[in-house]
Amino acid sequence: MIESTLNESIDDLEPQRPFQSEWKKKVEEQGQRCDESLDSPRYLLTVYQTGDERMTGGDWERKEPPRRYYVPNASLNDIKNYIEMIDNPHWHHHSLSQETKEDDEVLDAIPFEEKKWSIVYDFVIEPMTKELEDAYVDGVKSGFFKKYRQMYGTSKDMLGHEEFKKNFENEDFEKDSFIIEYVEGSKVSEK
Repeated sequence: MIESTLNESIDDLEPQRPFQSEWKKKVEEQGQRCDESLDSPRYLLTVYQTGDERMTGGDWERKEPPRRYYVPNASLNDIKNYIEMIDNPHWHHHSLSQETKEDDEVLDAIPFEEKKWSIVYDFVIEPMTKELEDAYVDGVKSGFFKKYRQMYGTSKDMLGHEEFKKNFENEDFEKDSFIIEYVEGSKVSEK
């Protein structure tokens, strides 16, 4: 829907552009660059799942057990999917295999009472690529994150003027914070 509206807008603007083919090429390149960013496998997700209370009526036997699992090489599109999964019930069944998970007839044949329900309630996004890892470590070492917490706080509400002033005057702010030491694995063995 949005893409067709965008294409119509581009078509409407096209006759007004003297260098329309060059402009349209730049628009396509920009779209490709955005698609590459969305599909680039750059993140490690740690996903937290627990049994769903709503779909099971509180029955422990019908809940999936709590678990934590990892999704390596996740993309921004994968992250978007996990955001949509938060607090959205989904079910599993012991008889399903990788092949039958896509078969609608098999899925419809499983009785509701046999389904085990769970929800994703949280996940953590961490860098997977060397580039992102280095940027994150540099941010930690330089105090980037600490400064932003001092300026903006850690909640959705911005810090008021007095809270902001107090954070910068308070020398004990995040007294227990630490700087990690970043060492490549091969460099450790050289010592």
